[in-house]
Amino acid sequence: MKTLFVTFEFQDIIHGGLGRVINGLVPELCKIVELEILFLHEKGNKIIRCINNEGDISYEELMSAPGTVVSYIESKKFDVVHFFCVNLTFPLLMKSLKKKLPNIKLILSMHNIFEYEKDIRSCSDGILLSERKMIELCDSIHLLNPASELYFKKSYPDTHKKIFIITNGVSSRNVIDRNFDAVSFPNFNFPSGKKIIFTSTRWAPGKGLEYLLEAATEILNARNDVCFVLAGRKENSWEFDGNEYVKKIDAKINEIGRDIYSVGWINDAQRDLIFSLAHLYVMPSELEYFSYGSLEPLLVGTPLIQSRIDCLLDVFESNLDCLFYSPTNTAELIEKIIFGLDNPKIMEEMARNGRIKVNNFCGWKEIATLYHKMYVEISGL
Repeated sequence: MKTLFVTFEFQDIIHGGLGRVINGLVPELCKIVELEILFLHEKGNKIIRCINNEGDISYEELMSAPGTVVSYIESKKFDVVHFFCVNLTFPLLMKSLKKKLPNIKLILSMHNIFEYEKDIRSCSDGILLSERKMIELCDSIHLLNPASELYFKKSYPDTHKKIFIITNGVSSRNVIDRNFDAVSFPNFNFPSGKKIIFTSTRWAPGKGLEYLLEAATEILNARNDVCFVLAGRKENSWEFDGNEYVKKIDAKINEIGRDIYSVGWINDAQRDLIFSLAHLYVMPSELEYFSYGSLEPLLVGTPLIQSRIDCLLDVFESNLDCLFYSPTNTAELIEKIIFGLDNPKIMEEMARNGRIKVNNFCGWKEIATLYHKMYVEISGL
């Protein structure tokens, strides 16, 4: 079974949850599938064989025309080409593959659905058209959970491709040391003695940060024992209005002025360090498909206040594992944050309950086996 992954995120190039998926899945899948990765990123495209060994195909050779890629895939005798994202150039590549290599199987993993979320996150007509074309051209669709399947069927009711539902994994980690009272972070000193409310999510439309900041304004005006820390600032995004959104969040933070800290785009170690300090973690997103931003704080025992999104409702129970609130409802969010601040023992108990459930997710070894079964089924090998 020879499989080619096509992805824009891998190793240390992580733009969001997809990078965590690729990095978690690939080491385990390589043990049972002959795998190569077509890794496209801002430093140039390259083939990576079996995770670490870079190929000798140059950017110009690989991407000067779809036929070049098709020839490479033909020469390597791949059984499956697995696309992990939608891109303007991919429909032409898929069409060429179907024409020249009709026996090869094409899978599209949909970690987001542009057609479904277009009213929340603006994207180009070209991306919407590319998504439709890729769905038409692929042999099978991979979705993450029943909520994603519902979104897909609402968006593409006339599509009858074979659908596989395989969730993402969450790597187990130990409960972290929560006995800090201050920490130096690049360019910041979080104030000693204040309760930290932490949020880490990509700054983009639909992530709900504007509502969190509205809540922060009222809470900071009412009490002086808290501060807010926001991570995930990144100016480059696929949304049309992504940069304008970042500017809006920057302006609101500057307007608030005190006890609110923007720490930019951070790595796992930096995020874990702030988890260790945080009294509460707030995830305000309006829409997610598999919310690493919600699962990871619970994985290390940080109490969670979470917008009520479909992909989590089958996983967590309100007031048992976390506090839910209605997305975009600032008044309800304020109420939940104040409750969380004033009831630390209850929140810590919820975090323990939530952590047990997160740790019950499949590990990447089990998920890699499900991917292998998917490839076998669609290829008939």
